[in-house]
Amino acid sequence: MKSTRYGYAILVLILVGATILWLRNRDILSDLYDYSSMITAAGKIEAGLKPYTDFRSTMQSACYLLPQPVEWIFGRSYLGLTWGGLILSLGGALAVFALLRPSLGAITAALITGAVSWAGFAQHVIIFYNPVGLLCLAVVVFVLANPTRGGNLRDWRTWLLCVALLIGGANKINFQALTIGLGGLLTLRAGASGVIGWRRVLATWGALLGFGLFIPIGLELWWTGATPNEWYFNVVGLAEARVSYVSKIFTLKAYLAPTYTLHKHVLFESLHTVGLLALGLLTMMAWRQISRQKFSEAAHPHVLQAVLCLTALAMGVGGVLLTITNVEIITLTSLGVLVGAAALTMSHNIAHLKASRIVLGGVALIWITTGGFAAWKGARTLYARSDVDRTPFVRLENAPSELAYLEGVRLDADLRESLLLTAKEIQKIKAGNGNLSGVLFGPTLEWMERDTPESILRGMPVWYDLGTSLQQSDTSWLIDRFESKPIDRIFLHPDWESWPADFHIWLNQNFRTIPLGQVVKLYERRTKRNLARTAMTFADSSALAMLDHTGSQIHVRRTQGEAAQLLTFTSSPWGDYFGTSGNWTWAWDHPVRTVEGMFVATTATKLTTAVQIDYRILSLIDDNPIVLSTRTITLTPDQPDFRAPFRVEPNGTRLVFEIETSGDQSNSVTAGWREIRIPHVGDTQDEGVPPGLNITGTARRTILAADDFIWLRISGESQSAGENDPITVPFEAWKSAPVAGKRWQATVHVSPQTKADSTPPIVMLVWCKSTRLEIIHQEVLPIQTGSYSIEGRPPESGGWMGLIVRPLQRDKSLNTQFKIEGWQ
Repeated sequence: MKSTRYGYAILVLILVGATILWLRNRDILSDLYDYSSMITAAGKIEAGLKPYTDFRSTMQSACYLLPQPVEWIFGRSYLGLTWGGLILSLGGALAVFALLRPSLGAITAALITGAVSWAGFAQHVIIFYNPVGLLCLAVVVFVLANPTRGGNLRDWRTWLLCVALLIGGANKINFQALTIGLGGLLTLRAGASGVIGWRRVLATWGALLGFGLFIPIGLELWWTGATPNEWYFNVVGLAEARVSYVSKIFTLKAYLAPTYTLHKHVLFESLHTVGLLALGLLTMMAWRQISRQKFSEAAHPHVLQAVLCLTALAMGVGGVLLTITNVEIITLTSLGVLVGAAALTMSHNIAHLKASRIVLGGVALIWITTGGFAAWKGARTLYARSDVDRTPFVRLENAPSELAYLEGVRLDADLRESLLLTAKEIQKIKAGNGNLSGVLFGPTLEWMERDTPESILRGMPVWYDLGTSLQQSDTSWLIDRFESKPIDRIFLHPDWESWPADFHIWLNQNFRTIPLGQVVKLYERRTKRNLARTAMTFADSSALAMLDHTGSQIHVRRTQGEAAQLLTFTSSPWGDYFGTSGNWTWAWDHPVRTVEGMFVATTATKLTTAVQIDYRILSLIDDNPIVLSTRTITLTPDQPDFRAPFRVEPNGTRLVFEIETSGDQSNSVTAGWREIRIPHVGDTQDEGVPPGLNITGTARRTILAADDFIWLRISGESQSAGENDPITVPFEAWKSAPVAGKRWQATVHVSPQTKADSTPPIVMLVWCKSTRLEIIHQEVLPIQTGSYSIEGRPPESGGWMGLIVRPLQRDKSLNTQFKIEGWQ
C-alpha cells in the first residue's frame, strides 16, 4: 500500500536524522556533570567494586553494566562510549516502530517513533539511564497494549517484553514504577474485555512483578552482596530530594508548565500539556467506542469505562510525575504521556479510527520538531548552554595521559583549559607523592579516578550531590571518611559543588581553595606554616635562579617596569615565587606562542582586614594592550594565601604582567609568579648572543675543533678558556641550534682535584630560545678521571644548545676540573 511505503520512507528519514544528530553532538562537550557519573560507574566495576556495598549509588546496575560492553567493543574512551548512544537510538527506534506498525499503521507508527527517537533518545549521545528507562517503558506498554500479538514463548515480543522488564528493573525506579503500573492496567483492560482470559491476566501480572521487580532486585542483591536494607537506603532513601518532588503532582502548575526549565532551545516547553490534551481526546473516543459496542456479561461497558478512566488517569498523572521526578530536558520526560496515549489507542480498539491517528500523528510532529531542534542545538548534550556558537570549542589532541579518555573530543575552551591545568596539577602530585591516594575527584571530575584506582575512596557516592547521594546528616560520616585515608586534595567543578552545610564549613576551615581555570576548583589541605617570609633579591640571585627557586623553565636576565629593582624570591606554601608588594608591572619582551604558569599571593604578617588583588596578563600588539587573562581575588584572615594557574596564548606578541593591590594592609601582601613554562615558542627571530644564564656574567669566545662555540663564566674568579686549558670553575658553553630534532652530543674530560669543602658537579645539556629553557638531560658526574658524553635533541628549531657545569650543592666549589673535548 502507498501509505505503508510512505511510513517506511518517514522511518528512514527518522533514522537518518537521528544519526545526523548523533554525529553532530557525539564529539562535543561543554560539561561532564551527568556523563561523569556514567563513566565513573564503569570504572568502579573495572576496579572490582560493587554498588551499595563498596560505594553509595542511587543508580542501579544497568547504569554500570550497559556502558561496559560498549567500551569493550568500541574502545575505552568517551568517543567509544558514544557508540552506545547510537545503538540505543537506532535500535530503540526500530523496536518502537515494529511494535506500533501492526496497530497504528506505518505512517502514524513512524511519526511516534520519530518523536520518541528525536525528542528522547537523540538528546543524549551515550547510553544514559533516562533514554533507557523511556525505551523499556515504551516496549512494555506497546507489547501489552496489543496482547493478541504476544504471550507465547515463540513470539519475539514476549522475549522483548521480558528483557525490557529486566533492564528497566535494574535502571530507574520511577520509570519502572510507571511501566509496571501501566502494564498491569493494560492487561486488566484486555481481561475485562475478554481479549485474554483471567488466567493469562494473572500470569502477565506475575511476569510484570517477577521480571520487572523481584528478579532484578534479587539479581542486584546477589551480584552486589547488599542486604535489602542497603539496597533501599541507596536507591530510595538517599534520593530524598527527588522523593520530595512528588508532592508537586498536586499543583496545577505541574500540568501546565515543565517543573524544570534548565535547558535552552526548547521551542515549546509545555509538551506534556499537549500530550494530556491528546490523551483526553483519545479517552473520549474510547469511551464513545465502548458505548457503541455490544458486550457480553463478562465485558460490561461500565466496567470497561471504569478501567478506561483509571488507565487514562494513571497515564496522565504518571507521565507528569516523570517530568517532576527527573531533572531532565522536558522533550524526553514528557514522552511518557505520548507513549501512554499511543498505548491507550491500541488497547481500547480505536487504533483503526482516522481521528485517533490524526491526533497521535499531530502531537508526535510537535515532539519531532521541538525535540529535533533542541537536539540540533545541543540543548541537553551541551548542558543548558544558551550560546549556540560552537567555535569556542577546541578539539583535545595529543592529550596528556590524565585526559586520554577525552582524546579527540571538542571541549569548551574554558573546560579544556581547566582540564589541562588539572592534568598538570595531577602530574605534580604524582611526582611529589608517587600516586594519587590522597586525592578525591568530585562533581563532574569523578571520571578521572578511572586511571588512578588508588584515588577511589570506598564507601563514597558514585557522584556527589546533596539530596540524591548525600544527606544533611552525613557531615560526621564524610569527615571520618576524609580523615581515614586521609584526603588532602579535592578536584571539582565549583558550579556543581553540593555538600551538607556543616561539612562545607569544615571543608573551608581545613582546606584552601585554588582555581584551576574557570571551571575546576582545587581544595588543598591547609598546613601549619611560619608567617615570616624569607626573601632574596632578584638581582643577587645565582645562575639558573628562576629554575631553582620558582620551578620556572624560563631564562630572564632583566625585567622592565615598575618595581623591577625590588623583585625578590619569596617563600609560600607552594614554593618560592618572584614578585614584590604593592602595584607592579613585569614586561616580557620576548615573543612566544604559549605561556603557562602560576599566580601566587601571600602575607608577611597576619591579616586583620581583607586585601584585594587584581592581576592581569596582557599582550601588546603595536603597543596596544589586549587582555588575555584577568582575575580579582581577596586575601582574608581566614584565607591568607592564594594561588591560581594560568595559560595564555600571546601568539608571538609581547607580554605584560600587571598586579594591583588595595586595602589597609596591602603592603603586607606580596604577589608574583612561579612555575612559568613556555610549551611553544614558534617562529621567532633568534637573539644574536647566547642566553647567558648568569645575570651579570662576561663572555669570551674561543675556537674548538673547528666549530664555533661561546664560553661564559659563571663565577667572579678570573679564568682563562684556552683550547687546552682545563676549567676549574662552574661554566656554560653555547652553540647555535638551527634544526629541531637533531641529536646533539657534548663530551667533557673530567679529572679530580683536591679542594676543601667541594662538591661533585652536575652536567646539564639545555636548550634555550626566546627565554624558553628546556633541560634536555642532566646527571651528576663521578669523581674519577675520564671522558663523559651527554646528548639530546632540541624540541624546536632555532635557539641555542647549552652545556652547563654547576656544583651539586649551591655555594660550594667543584671537586673536579673539566676540558671540553668535543661538541657535535
